[in-house]
Amino acid sequence: MTDKISKATQVVLKEEWERVKRGERFYRTAARLAGISVAAALVLLLMPALEALRSSGHRSDDYLVVKRSDYYVDKQGGAASQQSYDHDIVRFVLAHDGHKIYAECDLSTLEVRPERELRIATAEELRVRRKR
Repeated sequence: MTDKISKATQVVLKEEWERVKRGERFYRTAARLAGISVAAALVLLLMPALEALRSSGHRSDDYLVVKRSDYYVDKQGGAASQQSYDHDIVRFVLAHDGHKIYAECDLSTLEVRPERELRIATAEELRVRRKR
């Protein structure tokens, strides 16, 4: 009688063992897919923050020149011709971080330092800097 119980038990145990082995592979696959899904979700959630960090590398003092107008004036600040003027006044419309800035520069009061380069970045240069 013990042999019959033992044989019957072995058949049941073998069937259960096969079921568990199949279940373990499925469980491992499911766990791996869940891990990959969580990692992908984290990347998608962090993408805007990473992009903001990457684009914050551009200098905060970069301004896009939307419009520039040169005016020739005499010593009293009145309008003068290009042939008989005392100095220039330059008016700018600048764009910076979504804001428009209106600026005026009297070039007679501009101090030029030869060791520093004074230039205006082009729109293409600003786009390239923001993409980095």
